[in-house]
Amino acid sequence: MLIDVALTISPINNSRGVVTGASSIARDITDRKRVEQEVMSLNRRLEEAAAKAEAANRAKSTFLSTMSHEIRTPMNAILGYAQLMARDPGLPPDAKANLKIIGRSGEHLLRLINDVLDMSKIEAGRTELHPTTFNLSMLVDDLEAMFRLRAEAKALRFETLLDGKSVPYIVADEGKIRQALINLLGNAIKFTKRGRVKLHVTLNQTTPLQLWLSAQVEDTGAGISNKEQETLFEPFNQASSGLDSHEGTGLGLAITRKYAQLMGGDLTVGSNPGGVQSSAWKYQSNVAMPE
Repeated sequence: MLIDVALTISPINNSRGVVTGASSIARDITDRKRVEQEVMSLNRRLEEAAAKAEAANRAKSTFLSTMSHEIRTPMNAILGYAQLMARDPGLPPDAKANLKIIGRSGEHLLRLINDVLDMSKIEAGRTELHPTTFNLSMLVDDLEAMFRLRAEAKALRFETLLDGKSVPYIVADEGKIRQALINLLGNAIKFTKRGRVKLHVTLNQTTPLQLWLSAQVEDTGAGISNKEQETLFEPFNQASSGLDSHEGTGLGLAITRKYAQLMGGDLTVGSNPGGVQSSAWKYQSNVAMPE
């Protein structure tokens, strides 16, 4: 039977330091070699499994991206024709009411499709930043106009505050910042029954050409438990309030956080269920000064 051995040879010197012989020690390392081979085999299997999982994930993301795009194209046509038909003065009130239902349902479906499309791009690593020079104050004003009526319809106070008006223009991906703040404000108003919703945006200069944008959305809603906060940013996950509303896919917060991280920042939440200030969402990202 053959075995693996480790042989150690040491010289034997006489009193004058001359090598007169050698001693050797042989150790049986059969078990050690067997374990090493098993570890190497396991590592190979793990690498193969990881490669297959990555390929499957890419295939899933590609499929979702393609299907979302294919569905979104006819959905835009449906919404467009529904809007055109609703403008027909000859339509009876019942038909117009039905068209409004089609429009609302279509817009909701389109939002879901867009979320899936955005998430599939993120997972496939195909999300890119498109920096432009834009007016941050005008963006905040647009958001205020967009959400004030929604808040007033629920008898909520809606406040916006911008610290950093001395820097009127910044360079960043305006679309992603806008989408992130729309997601946060939309959730805050949707899940707040009484009290207020507040958006506070600040700009802090970190270098002569670099700025740190921080946007905090506060609400007096039901709040989110510590347990729910641990999984809140995972795709397709929703807090109990979101599940109760039967709306959304649970992708909005995951997408918002990914966008923040893509821009060198993050999205965090602090909540005190039942407190005066129940939830506070902080979105942060790097932006630049126009050259």
